[in-house]
Amino acid sequence: MTEKTGETVRESGEFRCEKCGHTVSVGRGALMPLCPGCGFDTFGLRNPRFATTEQAADERSRTRET
Repeated sequence: MTEKTGETVRESGEFRCEKCGHTVSVGRGALMPLCPGCGFDTFGLRNPRFATTEQAADERSRTRET
C-alpha cells in the first residue's frame, strides 16, 4: 500500500519514503506530509501499528463501513 502527500492516511503506521527511505509515523485519518528528508511525495507502509493481521483486517472493515 502506498500513500501520497496530501491524502488521508488509511492505516496508522510508519511510512517509508520511496525515494530516500526516511520514515514518518502517521495516524489513520491524518494527512500524509511531504518527506522531511527529501521532500518526495510517495510513501510505502513500513510497520503497521497492529499486533496481528486480524486487527488490521478489523480496522479495514470498520473503515469501509463508515
